[in-house]
Amino acid sequence: MEAALAAAGEGRFAGRAARLAQDVAGVGAEAALWQALFDALGVGGDRAAFRHLAELCTPALARSVAAAGGRNDGLEAALLALAGLRPASAPLAALLPAGLSPPLARTGRPANRPERRLAAFARLYARAEGDLAGFAVASVVGAESARELVVAWQVGGPDKVGALLGRERARELVVNVVLPFVATRAELRPKAASLLAEMPAAPPYGKTRFLEANLRRADGWRAAGSALAQQGLLAYLGEWCSRGGCGRCPLS
Repeated sequence: MEAALAAAGEGRFAGRAARLAQDVAGVGAEAALWQALFDALGVGGDRAAFRHLAELCTPALARSVAAAGGRNDGLEAALLALAGLRPASAPLAALLPAGLSPPLARTGRPANRPERRLAAFARLYARAEGDLAGFAVASVVGAESARELVVAWQVGGPDKVGALLGRERARELVVNVVLPFVATRAELRPKAASLLAEMPAAPPYGKTRFLEANLRRADGWRAAGSALAQQGLLAYLGEWCSRGGCGRCPLS
């Protein structure tokens, strides 16, 4: 069972890397990663709006905004204005296209509000000195452990609500975007695969909780104890569980 989950996880990872490679070939590495990061941050029912926001605030626009108002504060203000969450100042408004209509919805837990995710993106952009693609590659190449890589993508918070991008969300970003993106470069694929294999699993959540409960080992340990195995669960959910495959799939 564990071998089957790992194999399915490797297949899902390879598929994600292949799709990113197609995007890189089509729009370039910078734009492909940019769109993938926004897509991954668009959790909580507003993924389509985050994808639209990535189209409105392109890397080229981000550079113009950063030059006018700083990589962090300028970009954060621009993203909030484009998302319809805060009015733009007069100088900034002159640089921006029309924003989202309707604006991003402020739903869910306070720590998961869209303005916090946008602030996290702006801080990551500042940390990368405007070169997120280069930062992604450098963070993987320089990481001596999966934990160190996740820390490189965490973003602290300015208040008591918590981190803007905590450990669990940063791990999702690394597993679903950063490592597949770096794996589009053949010479870095082994390092990306090695870090993924080392990455611990996130706690069980909505999509995987039922399947994990039914696959729990006799000794009580989780069958999906690694991020790779958890990716395998998601692959099985998509290929079998969502298509009425109970009793027929390899894990039955």
